[in-house]
Amino acid sequence: MFDPLTQNELSPLDQIRKAELEATRRIAEARGIAEQAIARANSQAELLRIQAREAGQRDGQAHYQEIIVKAEEQAQALISLAHKRAEDLRRTGELRMGIGVSCAIKLILDLEEEAGE
Repeated sequence: MFDPLTQNELSPLDQIRKAELEATRRIAEARGIAEQAIARANSQAELLRIQAREAGQRDGQAHYQEIIVKAEEQAQALISLAHKRAEDLRRTGELRMGIGVSCAIKLILDLEEEAGE
């Protein structure tokens, strides 16, 4: 019998099947490449999230420390002001105590003088 197709030629159906197989292979290859790219992107995104979280924590801690330092400075300023005010009150009290004692002594002396008259 005469075979219209030689060994090197394929029937149209076989050519379609061969093209489908090739397309399926390329799709599978592209899918594999895409999945690898997605996996790399996910790993890189996770690394970036970790770095961002750590940077945020460092920045937050630094900001917290700045707030603490400012609060301590303000507290120290208030303590210094309170000490100064207390010292002023002590001095004023001592001065007024002296004046009060002098007035009391003068009053007593005046009363004794009047009593003696």
